[in-house]
Amino acid sequence: MAITTRSMTDRVHAVKISGTLTWNDFQIFLRESEALMADGKIGILVELENFAGWKPSEQWGDVNFFYGGKLSLTSRASSEARYGSGC
Repeated sequence: MAITTRSMTDRVHAVKISGTLTWNDFQIFLRESEALMADGKIGILVELENFAGWKPSEQWGDVNFFYGGKLSLTSRASSEARYGSGC
């Protein structure tokens, strides 16, 4: 499982997730994204590459609550239109 991040603009960050997401990997990502949000709202573009889901665990519960229900999904086409083809 690999999570890589890169800054696209000052307030937009790209995250690529591949393989199987583990609880520990998610906790690291969560801490990093919370640090980025300390100065206000940001955009996070998540790209799933060969993503196989997450390793089953009771710790997951309802993942939606990790971000207070403030998740939105978009397609790659709409992201490229907004942020360019490098995303």
